[in-house]
Amino acid sequence: MASLRTPPPSYSAELPCPDRHASNPSDGDIDNSSLLYFYGLQEIPDKRMYMSASTAGPGYLVGGLIPLLSYFFIQQAFEALIHSCALTGTVKARITDAATGEGGIYSYIWGVFSTLMVGRAAAGAAYRIVAALEG
Repeated sequence: MASLRTPPPSYSAELPCPDRHASNPSDGDIDNSSLLYFYGLQEIPDKRMYMSASTAGPGYLVGGLIPLLSYFFIQQAFEALIHSCALTGTVKARITDAATGEGGIYSYIWGVFSTLMVGRAAAGAAYRIVAALEG
């Protein structure tokens, strides 16, 4: 199966010639810009690259700092883990609007618990990968 990022096939009977329909794209046929968009060949402005970086970068920074905050202030790792799960789960419940539903406090508890379980699975997977690489 062909990827959408592959160059378009030569214009044959199955695809209308875009130049022929560029003057009147409202007749239901595919025009040049539609084909370029479909195959991902349209030019991407440089401004879009900088906008993506300026929104994704701070998002990853804040998203990574939230779980780490408790480790900066609490000496015991297990206690910091509990606080980290509570903080991250609470923030997640607020951002995803899970806490505004009918669940009330149980939405926050579920957010904390699910954060703990996802973190547990990620830590376990990381440990197993390192153990396998070390032999």
